[in-house]
Amino acid sequence: MLRRLWLLFAQAVTVGLALLFVVATLKPQWLGTLSPATRGDGVPVTIQQTVRSDEAARAGAALSYAEAASRAAPAVVSVYTTKETRNPHAGDPLFDRLFGERSRGRGEVETGLGSGVIVTSSGYVLTNNHVVSAADEILVALSDAARR
Repeated sequence: MLRRLWLLFAQAVTVGLALLFVVATLKPQWLGTLSPATRGDGVPVTIQQTVRSDEAARAGAALSYAEAASRAAPAVVSVYTTKETRNPHAGDPLFDRLFGERSRGRGEVETGLGSGVIVTSSGYVLTNNHVVSAADEILVALSDAARR
């Protein structure tokens, strides 16, 4: 009896917490506002908001990474890879009997896509090893859509 009561309580708490999470995520205004922040001595803390002028906003743009991203973007490349795979069961008498000649010798072409960065003026591209490790053919596309 005690175990059953405990399970009922645990389920009710779980459902209540799930409901609270859903409401807090989808309709936070239903929960009302939180009490104002207070310092350690109980005095409410006021937060001042100032509106930036256009000049200050332009100065803040220097803190943005948009310029750095626009300068680095031409060095980013797309790396396309292809690899021909062979059916691992080709030549197996059981599979030949079940599937006939369809399974014999016919491979598939796997394609992959990754990204890289041009790191030298001579065209060295830095990319992750898993992008190119097993590739039979590698094609690099520059940001201007030229493929090499």
